[in-house]
Amino acid sequence: SAIDGQSFRASDEEADRVWNDPNCDRTKGSLDSIDWSDVRASVLQFPYPQTMPTVSSVIKRLQKSVELDREATLCPFGVIAVLFFFIKFLIEGAKPQLPAATIYFSLLDSFASGMHP
Repeated sequence: SAIDGQSFRASDEEADRVWNDPNCDRTKGSLDSIDWSDVRASVLQFPYPQTMPTVSSVIKRLQKSVELDREATLCPFGVIAVLFFFIKFLIEGAKPQLPAATIYFSLLDSFASGMHP
């Protein structure tokens, strides 16, 4: 079945990643992409908002659309999680940035809504 259930069929490799490697352990030690295993460990080690340095560094990399597209293919749940925490920070941080939160929420929604069997 397609990733969005209709139009954009996931490759066998993408489906394998989603179903068999949701923690993105395959990216451990990666030099070509984000080491999602390291990001996950860091985010699980500290409570929010202490995780924001890690989240912010990933968001900086994802600002480039080529990088975002590649990382969403490699670790869709990682991208979704990082976007969630970044939006939370934009809304609840010391200086709320609601217009930016709206844009990132739209991006999060597009990724998350496309992730169903």
